[in-house]
Amino acid sequence: MGRLLALAIVAVVIYFALTQGMPWLKTAMGSGAGGSTGDSESSYCVAQANAASDAIADELIPNARPPVDAAVWGTVLVRVGGDLARAENACSCPTAACGKGNQAVQELRGMFDEFDDIARGNPMGIGNPARRQERVFELLNEARALARSE
Repeated sequence: MGRLLALAIVAVVIYFALTQGMPWLKTAMGSGAGGSTGDSESSYCVAQANAASDAIADELIPNARPPVDAAVWGTVLVRVGGDLARAENACSCPTAACGKGNQAVQELRGMFDEFDDIARGNPMGIGNPARRQERVFELLNEARALARSE
């Protein structure tokens, strides 16, 4: 039984190292190098912006439809807001791809605010979420292309 427990602990440590440690290590090592940071920073920005876009599509939009469960909505806001904050942080780098990624994240932030207004019963000033999402896709495609060329 002790060996099983030790094996389970080792598996958890390895899983954590691969899922959390490696991305952090890549980012930390990439930001210290001179000329090679653009590619890794740009790719990381695009990946985080894409994750935020997915979170809005998968969690925010379906849960914003009435009737809205306030407890579920609060949890969704925290998760999606965290994804947006990570994307905003990742896209603060000085590359052209990060600039496009940042524009995409700002569009996502606008969608986030609009859906929060809808869920709270305040639909005043609601724009066109489908058009915003299309703009996000365009910006992310441009950011991916720039990240590949940097």
